[in-house]
Amino acid sequence: MTDDPQRPPPHRYLPETYQRIRDSLYNAYYLIGETKKANDIRDCGRTYLRYHCADCHAERDLALSCHQRLCPICSYARRNRILATYHTALAEVQTPKMLTLTYHSQKELTKDLLQQCHRQFAEFRHTRLWKDAVRGGITGFELTYGEAGWHPHSHSLIDADYIPVVELSREWRKHSDGAMVVHIKAVQTQDGVEEVVKYTAKATSFYATPSLVRQYLDATHKTRFLTTYGSFYRASDPLPPKPPSTHPTSIFDPHNPIPPGAPRLSQCPICHSSNIMLTGRLEDKLIPDTPAVQIPF
Repeated sequence: MTDDPQRPPPHRYLPETYQRIRDSLYNAYYLIGETKKANDIRDCGRTYLRYHCADCHAERDLALSCHQRLCPICSYARRNRILATYHTALAEVQTPKMLTLTYHSQKELTKDLLQQCHRQFAEFRHTRLWKDAVRGGITGFELTYGEAGWHPHSHSLIDADYIPVVELSREWRKHSDGAMVVHIKAVQTQDGVEEVVKYTAKATSFYATPSLVRQYLDATHKTRFLTTYGSFYRASDPLPPKPPSTHPTSIFDPHNPIPPGAPRLSQCPICHSSNIMLTGRLEDKLIPDTPAVQIPF
C-alpha cells in the first residue's frame, strides 16, 4: 500500500532542515517544562503501526504523529488535509486573488492580541467594499518574530472582482488601528492556497528560543488559525461513505495495543474491507541513504 498523503511523511524522508527544527523544538519544549510534548515531537514520524487486511492481505504502515502545531512534520500533513478538504471549492473559484494584510507588531504575544487580530479582520469583511467584491475565501493567520517583535499577518485566497488597492488600504487602516501594508494580486488557485495553508507559524524565526516558544504556546492555545467565509464556508468535501462489510467489527491484536491518539485504519484502501488487524509496531523505521523529498515551507 502507498503512504497516505494526509499522514506525516515518514521520518526517513525528512529533509535535514525539518529534522533540525524538530530537534531544536524538542530542546525548547523540554526547557520550558513541557516534557511530554517534547518527547512527542522527538518521536513524531519515528514509530509506525503496521496494519494487515485479512481479506486481500495488503499491509500498510501508519506513522504516529504528535499533533503539535509547531511540529514541521505535522504541519505538512495538516497542509495536505486542508488541500483535500477544500478541493471542490477551490476548483470553482472564478477570479482567485491573494490578499495579504499586516497587523501592528508587538513585543509580547498574548491571546488578547490574537483575538484582536481576528476581530479586526471580521470587521473588515463586513464592510461594503468587501461585500460588493468578494464572493468567498479562505484565510490563514501567520506569526513571525523579528527585530520589532511578533509580527501577525494574514494571507487570504479570495474569489473576488477587481478591488483598487488604494481603497483596500484606506478601509483596512480604519479597522486595524492604522496598519498600512496591504497587498493584493491575481494568482493561480493552487499557488494561492499553498500560501494560505503553509505553516501558520514560521517556527524558524523563534523555535530555538524557549521563552518565545512558551509565549506562542500560551497565546495560541485553542486558537484557530484558518477561517473560511462566503462560498468557502462549510464547503468542505464530504467524507466518502464506508462500504458495507460482511465482518461485524475490525480485529485488533491484544498483544499490540493501540496507543491513545494513534492513527486507526478503519478500512482497507485496496479492497475496502473493514477486517483490519494491527499486526505490529515498528520503532524508528529508518532506511539509510534515501534521498530527501523536497517538502516546501
